[in-house]
Amino acid sequence: MNVYKNIPNFNTGEMSALATARIDYEKYHAACETLENFIIYPQGGISRRPGTRFVAEVKTSAKKTRLIKFQFNVTDAYVLEFGENYIRVYKDTARVESGGSPVEIATTYTEAQLFDIQYVQSADVMYLVHPSHAPKKLSRTSDTAWTFSSINFLPPPSYIANTDINVALTLGATSGADVTFTAGSAAFLEADVGRAIVSGSGRGVIAEYTDTTHVQVDIMDAFAGTSISAGQWFLTGSPVASCRPSARAPVRKSIYLALEDPDATEKTITSCSRAADVVTVTCTSHGFSTNDYVSIYATSARKFNIAGKITKIDANSFSYNVKGGSGTPSASTGGKCIKAVVGWRSGDVGKYVKINNGLCKVTQYTSVNDVNTSVDGVMVKAEILSVLDFGSNTPAEAGLWSLEVESFSSAAGYPSSVAIFQQRLWFASTSQQPTVLWGSVTGEYENFAAGTKDDSALDYALTTQNKIRWLAGIKGLVVGTYGEEIVLSTANDAALTPTNVRALTNTTYGSAGVMPVIVGNIILFVQRSGLKLREFVYNFENDVYQAPDLTVLSEHIALAYVDDLPSYQDSGIVDIAYQKEPNSHIWAVRKDGVLLCLVYNKEQNVYGWSRHITGDEAGSAYGFFESVVSVSAVGYDRVWVVIKRIVNGATKRYVEYFEADYWGGSSGFEWRQVNTDSAKVYTNGSPQTVHTGLGHLEGKSVNVIGDGLLQTNKTVSGGQVTIDTAATYVEIGLPYQSFALTVRPELSLPNGSAQGRVKGWSELVARLYRSVGGYINNQPMEYFIENGAKTPFTGDYRIRNFGYDEGGRICIRQPDPLPLTLLSLSGRLSIG
Repeated sequence: MNVYKNIPNFNTGEMSALATARIDYEKYHAACETLENFIIYPQGGISRRPGTRFVAEVKTSAKKTRLIKFQFNVTDAYVLEFGENYIRVYKDTARVESGGSPVEIATTYTEAQLFDIQYVQSADVMYLVHPSHAPKKLSRTSDTAWTFSSINFLPPPSYIANTDINVALTLGATSGADVTFTAGSAAFLEADVGRAIVSGSGRGVIAEYTDTTHVQVDIMDAFAGTSISAGQWFLTGSPVASCRPSARAPVRKSIYLALEDPDATEKTITSCSRAADVVTVTCTSHGFSTNDYVSIYATSARKFNIAGKITKIDANSFSYNVKGGSGTPSASTGGKCIKAVVGWRSGDVGKYVKINNGLCKVTQYTSVNDVNTSVDGVMVKAEILSVLDFGSNTPAEAGLWSLEVESFSSAAGYPSSVAIFQQRLWFASTSQQPTVLWGSVTGEYENFAAGTKDDSALDYALTTQNKIRWLAGIKGLVVGTYGEEIVLSTANDAALTPTNVRALTNTTYGSAGVMPVIVGNIILFVQRSGLKLREFVYNFENDVYQAPDLTVLSEHIALAYVDDLPSYQDSGIVDIAYQKEPNSHIWAVRKDGVLLCLVYNKEQNVYGWSRHITGDEAGSAYGFFESVVSVSAVGYDRVWVVIKRIVNGATKRYVEYFEADYWGGSSGFEWRQVNTDSAKVYTNGSPQTVHTGLGHLEGKSVNVIGDGLLQTNKTVSGGQVTIDTAATYVEIGLPYQSFALTVRPELSLPNGSAQGRVKGWSELVARLYRSVGGYINNQPMEYFIENGAKTPFTGDYRIRNFGYDEGGRICIRQPDPLPLTLLSLSGRLSIG
């Protein structure tokens, strides 16, 4: 039976062996069993991938290197070479140098940390994060002037941390209520009542303060023993006391923060007088005792606002000492007083206080009051960082203010993810707070002053137990965690503010720690195992995000094989880049050094994978792709890679880029696209035979193309080769082969399926575009030659008598460094 079969496109790409029986699936008919070193066009054709041009060897070839893009605009687009403790800069197609030496910026990132760096860019500043380093910023002034520095947050984000007490502790019992806990030295304060003591799995709440070394504790969870070593226990939360600020504004103003008994009520002062350094206060039925701390706040003469020890005179009066100055507090018309408590520690200096919807930083602990000498632990001096909503004399009750430490520190850890969304700089996930996000003040990326205003900085803790792996902003702020994908948004699609955030889990696939790419309004992310790429896309019908698997037909694509068996330790995607122009392609580096490419066009339902290897001469080790990045150039995006090669017995790592789809010329042939790897191109003013500068390929067998004609392969010796025929335009580089194998053809036959039957193509037509050479089922395709150079052929190339086999598959191969683009295959298929 003779039938006519057409294969109009190949944009399903390389299909998994597990899917090659799915003849019922539409995409089967545009698939290949193998697609290596071919690029898939969105229109459906496949083309031999471009070769790579050699740019430079990395600084330290013995160590892994990563490429990161830094792009201000099309003309100011850079590729950054990140190596151990340094960055080097590339622009256009060359490394940036100054005075003959590479421009280099010192960093603190080690080789092992490079691929865990995440980053986001705003104009000429890039923010970088790594969980072992304080957040950094890389600033560009010119091509040769760069600054790498830590971010000076004004202020940083903060959180309520545990208070470590470096004192040994003895317990009266390991469980029960009203248990005496004895500290080896002064450790407890009055405002610790209500805080929990935690050691291991043991937990108890302080019910009563006796003195600085003794408290009574109600044990909630039993302790392991009655003796706890210094440094093995801590107090949770903030001091349990009301906190009264002496002023609310302006920013940078120094104020006092006094702690008050949360169960006390304020009393009205009826009179106040001073004799020498003693102030006497009359306050009906004040209820104070000698040596009590009392907080006094008057309507004027605020320098006399104090929180110090008093001497009880009688039930209606008391006195306190001052240390110089003159005058008496004007407290007779509205002055108030209330019992104060000790709750501040000297270690609180440098910490932050969130109070009355504003933020302060503690700056001084000892003798902070200029009129009283005994206020340690009751009052501290602080600096206003963001204005408080309520004025002085308005305390925040216990539990409504917090004493906090920097969220980013060596003790708490540093953020591992970063993004810019809705004019805020967002950080996420430290070791201490792995599920928390922090958003800056709107429009002020280094200001994390918290508050409740719409533009105040904010922090948000997810309810998940899974660590955040990445952030990306589209319709909402998307958070990829180890176990799910969550969207931070608002109920009415308004801007995120400190008071309207909602987090909705949309999918539960989990993410790897690879930064995602954004294509339009779609996020493409690597699933937790590294073996799948998913598209996080909004479904308007269901009003929810979904994450279809882009590897469902090619489940093998991110899987490495050793001796024909899957090797999971060598598998998975480790780096990813998006090339917008000239066509939409996703490039991904596999852990074993294979480069993957996905043609991706959501509107046309086009997605198909191909694999790319960079080969040396036959029989030697392949090159090893390690990193990929795509940056804009004029009219297209240029894809850059780091490739590890073995050259002359030594490990080398080279920065290279894929040649553009370049045609046209006046040297006697039309095509100019590089078709070898790690190539150099020589444009000679007159025909030349000797070409130098090839030391990066020392000892390698290389392809030579001179003025459009293949010449004999040469071996690089002493960094040069002598070619057979002098030429003005010469390309020299490593060979690689492009190979495609179609799936078994299927047709609807009157008597059933074509599968399993003997099939043979009696005639085949390959529709080609700008092609030179190549093989179909090992039969060479020959074209016309003009002016001594092969002219690219566009049209239908007809081949007959292929022979029979049960598969009927077609093999397309291009081993030569020549262009080949196949648009379709069609022909007469004989079925037995």
